[in-house]
Order: sequence, then C-alpha cells, then structure tokens
Amino acid sequence: MYCELPKLTRCCFCMPLRRGLLIFGYLNILYSAIGVIVYSARIHLDEQIVSIAYDDIDVLDVYMNDALYCIDIAFNLVLIYGAHRQIVRCLKIFYYYTLATSLAMVILAIYFIYSRPYYITEYVTLSFTRCCLYIYLIILVRSLIEKLENTSGLTYENQLQEIVAGEIKDGNAVYPSLPAETD
Repeated sequence: MYCELPKLTRCCFCMPLRRGLLIFGYLNILYSAIGVIVYSARIHLDEQIVSIAYDDIDVLDVYMNDALYCIDIAFNLVLIYGAHRQIVRCLKIFYYYTLATSLAMVILAIYFIYSRPYYITEYVTLSFTRCCLYIYLIILVRSLIEKLENTSGLTYENQLQEIVAGEIKDGNAVYPSLPAETD
C-alpha cells in the first residue's frame, strides 16, 4: 500500500514554509541549549536538578542525554544553514536525522512504557506530543526539499510589469504589444 505525504506550502498555516522551518530550527536550538546547560550543571555540580530529558524522563544516562542534545544542536545548525542558503543536501541530511531520531524515540517510548509502568500517563502524553511535532517537522522539511528540487535554477520575472508595459518577451527579444500611433 502506498501512502503519499502531504505537501505543505505554509508552516502553521500562517508563515511561508522556509521562514517557518527557520523558526523551528532556532527554537530547537534553544531547547537543546537549555538541555545541555541543565545536564552539564547536573554532571558538574552533582546535584539532583529537575531536568529536561531527551525523552522527557530520565531513561538514558545523564552523559548520554548531554551528548544527544549536542548532536541535536549540530543537526539543527545544518537545518538552519540549509534553509537559509536553500541547499537541498543539508536539508536531506536533517530529514534523515529526524527520521532516525523519531524512530529511536518510538523505540524508547515502547521500552519505557514496559519498564516503568507507573509513569505511563505523563510519559505517553509527552512522548505523543513530541512525536507529533517531529512528524510535522518531517513533513515540513520534505515539502521544502520537494519545492527546492522542483524550482531549482528557475527565476521568475516580473510578469505584472510585462502586462502593464504591454511587452511580450520571447527569448531575448522584446516586442511591443501595440503598434505605435501615427498622427
């Protein structure tokens, strides 16, 4: 059975696609930077600080969570660079990273549900929300990749000016649309 992902032209139904992806990237970097700060403080101060875990509750070791946040920052920088410069290769790298991360998140969620059933309501809610955000981000990145691949190298001329000026462009030549009036 073949299932086609939707092609979005706007992010959150209000912003252009590229600008929305840039905002997602910057917010992800901010979220990951906060995670690095919290886990680094937890490592160096050796205190029990209320933490923001990569999977929302401590499933992995503190060092592993810190490393995952650093990797997340690096890949979000790839997303921002690729979206700013409209580089399809960078966007594809982030796309595959997000697919792998969401698959790992689902596997960790299943493991966590069976290993610690007493946290199940909080974890399922947080995990489901994060999975929905990742799926939306995957669809946004895929839509931008398809948009850039379909319009690569094409530039659009100002067609409104041609209508107002009455000119029709054919290759390199410009022909007036109306003959000049003679009195």
